[in-house]
This record gives sequence, structure tokens and C-alpha cells, in this order.
Amino acid sequence: DLRPETETRFLQETGFLGLREALTEFFPKMRQMRATNPDYLARCARCFLKGLCDQCPAKSWMEHGTLDTPVEYLCAVAHAKARHLGLLAEGENAWEVEDWQERIARFVQKSTANGENRDGSLHCDTSEIFVG
Repeated sequence: DLRPETETRFLQETGFLGLREALTEFFPKMRQMRATNPDYLARCARCFLKGLCDQCPAKSWMEHGTLDTPVEYLCAVAHAKARHLGLLAEGENAWEVEDWQERIARFVQKSTANGENRDGSLHCDTSEIFVG
């Protein structure tokens, strides 16, 4: 039974914050948090595939109990997508690629040459996908 009074009672009994407290206290503190995990900083923070990757603090928390530990299978999926698009060679790690801007520019140029993407779908601005 999800009525407003039931939700309010649940929040009070469990100690969950209300919307006002979440917006004014909790979220500002969360926004100030920074990643400290060395693996995250060496990999995810340097990776140019952010727009292809589903890595996020919530998924890291579910898998590892921390907010900034890379989730391997998400990384593997993003790299597979990038290889399919021609952005990475087999065995390359996106966080080690130094010429990523040129690769994205070539990809965008190729995909927009005929007004359509490689798979034949209509063109959209793909340059924003990777900057994340």
C-alpha cells in the first residue's frame, strides 16, 4: 500500500531522509565526494569510453561495496563495443590510448560521410558519446 502517509511513516521509522533533507543536505555532500581508488583513477578516470560504459557508483557499490571500484564486466562490454566500432584494436585498453581524440574524429567522419552510421541507421552527433 503506497499512499503518501504510508511512505512518510516508512521514511520516519527507518530514518530515511525526506526530499528536503536529501536535496539540501545529502546530495550536496555526495557531490563533494571524489574517487580515491587507485584502480579507478588509473583506468576509469583516464578512459575515453565513458559514453559506452555503464560504470557508475551504484553498480560499483552493488558489486564491491565501494563507490569507486571498477566493475570488470562493464569494462569488458564497453571495450567490446569500442572494438566493434573500430575505436580499439584487440588487446588495447582504452585508458592507455593517447590518440583517442583522433580516433573519435575518424569515427565521426566515417559515420557521417554518407549521412548514416555504420549499421545503416540515421546519423546522430556521435562526438558527444565519448567525452562523458
